Amino acid sequence: MLRNKLEAAQRAQVVSYELSEGNIVFSADAVVFELIDIALSQYFNKLSEQNCNVKVTDTFDNTGDSRTKRVYRVVNADGARYTLNVYVTTSRFLLNGKDCKKVLEDDIPNINAIVDFL
Repeated sequence: MLRNKLEAAQRAQVVSYELSEGNIVFSADAVVFELIDIALSQYFNKLSEQNCNVKVTDTFDNTGDSRTKRVYRVVNADGARYTLNVYVTTSRFLLNGKDCKKVLEDDIPNINAIVDFL
């Protein structure tokens, strides 16, 4: 697990992404990943107060002490659905669902604004 974090800390690019059919994988360096992780938590807490259904599920390592993954399942008021998986050990995010474009247009700028504020 620490080896994966070390690899993330040594990434040359701050954020990169890979597109494939139905999903987008974002990779971040370790520092930016932590900022985005904090921003996501704040953003989705606020979103759930605004008539959106946000289900958050955490997965922990065998000791139960370290979070390895967080999953946000979102259904917006307009019916848009998507899932965002946050992989703590690799500093990666997996976005999938039929409404990924809406996330890129609506949610990512708001999340980015929170990161800028942090």
